[in-house]
Amino acid sequence: MATEQLQLLRERMAAGIKRLNGPRFRFGRLEWIFLVVVLIAAAMRLWDLDGRTMHYDEAIHLHFSWKLAQGMEFAHSPWMHGPFQIELVALVLKFIGDTDFLARLPYALFGVVLVLLPYFLREVIGEKGAVCAAIILAFSPSLLYFSRFGRNDILMAVWAVSLLIMLWRYNVTERRRYLFGAAAITALMLATKETAYFVILFMGLAALGLGWRQILGFLRGSQRLAACGSAAGFFILLATLTLPQAAALISIAQSPFGLTLAAHDTGSTGDTGAPVWEAPFVTLPVLAAPMWVHIVAAVVLVVLAGGVARALWRVRSVVDLAAVAVAALSTVAAVAVVVASPFQRLLSERGILTTSVAGDFVDFGVGLALMLLAVALLRMNLSVG
Repeated sequence: MATEQLQLLRERMAAGIKRLNGPRFRFGRLEWIFLVVVLIAAAMRLWDLDGRTMHYDEAIHLHFSWKLAQGMEFAHSPWMHGPFQIELVALVLKFIGDTDFLARLPYALFGVVLVLLPYFLREVIGEKGAVCAAIILAFSPSLLYFSRFGRNDILMAVWAVSLLIMLWRYNVTERRRYLFGAAAITALMLATKETAYFVILFMGLAALGLGWRQILGFLRGSQRLAACGSAAGFFILLATLTLPQAAALISIAQSPFGLTLAAHDTGSTGDTGAPVWEAPFVTLPVLAAPMWVHIVAAVVLVVLAGGVARALWRVRSVVDLAAVAVAALSTVAAVAVVVASPFQRLLSERGILTTSVAGDFVDFGVGLALMLLAVALLRMNLSVG
């Protein structure tokens, strides 16, 4: 018995030494394809980078970055979003130079990194899927524009995809380095822009959807919290890291009680991404019907949209069901932004307390449907693997 154990130990040690000495990375056909796509993306993002006049938003961000690089005072203000981009660009201006090209260089490099990220998802979306995703990210007009634009949108895109990679990697391998990576990405994301809360919310819901059984076991007392691994452990990480920021949720319920525990937002004109329903923009007549009428209308819209989507897709699995939910809720979201937003503004002007129908409930519904689709795809991939 001792001889067999000794032989087994020798084999394991030999295998470990072979892994250490052997090549960990093989530059094959897939890697060459990614190299070509990334080089093309870099050329598109760096060519004539300083040829365009600074946009208003760029001028603000880069002005304060230049001041910080010159050793002047920088007082962070929420209307400029997180301080990460100011400090990042300030480092470039301080140690390399203060030209327009160099001021936009960090954003262009982040745009190149975004094109590379699908490579790390090749095992779940396939090599062809990874290449297609990289090509789409490289040639997307919107992503190309924001990769050459001095604002934090492209930074958030990189953080969001990177966090998704950490979630998938940890769910499959349970290696702690992916938790450390997720913690670092979450911190950088929160220091970049407020949309980090949306990314963390839906990424956390996806992790909860994958690992809810372990969480439920902990709540029932049948499993230790330390034993919660894979997606459940990832959910616990995101929840605990962002728990202090959740204190701002008190602002939702403070008005009915006459409390002011969190300051109201004074820099926004409405729901994020919704049209501005004020002159000189667009003003639409709205029917001031009771709230229950609009709730019934929303339910009818969801049912109709779901029926149309059901007719287009044959529901054979949870993936098909999730696709129907995404299509239906996305359609209703588009209608709600157009119809519910001016209705909400009209009631607010009359002093009637309303909830952000288009901004909160519909966005949450679409995010929930997308999360269901992501969980279904992951479960399907894990079951096949």
